[in-house]
Amino acid sequence: MFAIVNDGKFTSNPLDSTRQMQFGECEPGNEITDAQRVDAMKAGEVLALGELYDRHAQAVYCLCLYLLKDQAKAEALLEEAFWKLWQNRYHLRSPLDSVLKCVLGFAASGANRALSPGAMCLSLASAGEIETSD
Repeated sequence: MFAIVNDGKFTSNPLDSTRQMQFGECEPGNEITDAQRVDAMKAGEVLALGELYDRHAQAVYCLCLYLLKDQAKAEALLEEAFWKLWQNRYHLRSPLDSVLKCVLGFAASGANRALSPGAMCLSLASAGEIETSD
């Protein structure tokens, strides 16, 4: 599952809210916005990604589970979606791009690939359940 190697205590369970905020710790009423977190990610702050995960993972996981109907595949797609967010951080136009919209788009695209007939054939072929013509 998704993990940050730093001392970010990044949780792998999107339903677990026990991780303490470290990058964006601030007084109530002075919360850091997603746009500020995106800017921090562009500067290489991995903990900002962790905070975005904490904030949006449950919604993204629910979409993944709804689309794939499989908990393990949904968790893998959740990880992939946030990894793509990190990979594409320089292309995000904060504050114009909604982080949640971007991550949901990555997840939906991944689910679409996973559910496409070609993916099913490749999956069955790699499992040895169908013969492929070489």
